[in-house]
Amino acid sequence: MNLLSPSPSRQTPNLTEKHAGRIVNPRGSIWYDLPMATGIATLVAYAGVFGDVIGIEEIAARLGVAGQDDFYAALDELHRQGKIILQDGFAGLPDLGEKIQAKGPKIELAESLISSQLERLKKLGRSPLIKFVGISGSVAAKNPTRHRNNHLDIDIFLITRSQCLWLYAIPLKILQHLLPKGRQEPEWCINYIMDESDLVVANRNFFTATEIMNTIPVSGFDTHRRFLRANRWVDYYYPGVMGVLTTRS
Repeated sequence: MNLLSPSPSRQTPNLTEKHAGRIVNPRGSIWYDLPMATGIATLVAYAGVFGDVIGIEEIAARLGVAGQDDFYAALDELHRQGKIILQDGFAGLPDLGEKIQAKGPKIELAESLISSQLERLKKLGRSPLIKFVGISGSVAAKNPTRHRNNHLDIDIFLITRSQCLWLYAIPLKILQHLLPKGRQEPEWCINYIMDESDLVVANRNFFTATEIMNTIPVSGFDTHRRFLRANRWVDYYYPGVMGVLTTRS
């Protein structure tokens, strides 16, 4: 039984027998010429590391195979083998069925948290030292998670004006240690900060690429576009995504 029958509008690329069932577009990505099922299973498992599930169409987009019949056939086969579960447009590891049920409320909570902080974040972005403010981490991934202290926080990504990184970061760290932590949720966590003189992220791996892709820009959109262009290496992990993000930002 085909659980996800492709719509008539989906067309299978003209693939040779050698490449049938494999990821062939584009060349040069980490997924190139891997079995379609391997790419799907990798992204489902990666979401599972964080106790999360992932949208089926999101998997296709991240692999650069949206609309391919081979993708849906591989997805069905993984489900038939019991390696993943499929429900309500999401895929997850077999022991995360309850996470699919909870995903809708998680998305709503993330959107509510973001909405509640937008004005404060935009105000931060108006600082003459700040060139970009973005939301990253679990909230950006629509998977807000309480920490061991049972608090929710929002991870903030900042880019400062050139040569102003330490001028901003050092006083911020001092204040964080001297002042008592607020009890109002969500708390802010400045989890990544860099200055505009060098926008290239040196730590190039799957985790960092995912964080960059998930980042939600709040202010400083021109700087964000420059940041994306400086880190086109993310396309190695997520084919074509950087071009799309640069257009949207």
